[in-house]
Amino acid sequence: MLKITNAATGIPVVKSGITKEDIKMKRAVRLLLILFSLLIYNCSDYKAEIESNTHWSGWFGDRTVEGSGNMVIDLDDDETQCCTVYKETEHGWLRITIINESIFYCDGGDAETFAAFGGVSACSP
Repeated sequence: MLKITNAATGIPVVKSGITKEDIKMKRAVRLLLILFSLLIYNCSDYKAEIESNTHWSGWFGDRTVEGSGNMVIDLDDDETQCCTVYKETEHGWLRITIINESIFYCDGGDAETFAAFGGVSACSP
């Protein structure tokens, strides 16, 4: 530390050596840490969005779901979840998209098929 005496009062003034740029950098780092924390928190609620015009069945983490048409299925938020879905018909189409409804872009994979009895797979990030 640098010690300077005030010329008018004779009282020692202690300068820390921290500049305005140092203060701005610390604030920027804090802001980035806060934003990163929000991103991690907000990107943990994933869902599998099924879009189809036919009957389908599939595995979503550790459970099986059967359905037809469009459906949104909640996924386990504790770890990466993969989904595999198959058409149960020759005709029609099937699409799966892993979505996250936060303000940040953190959607997972997506896939679609038009093949007879075709299958698709996608995982959360």
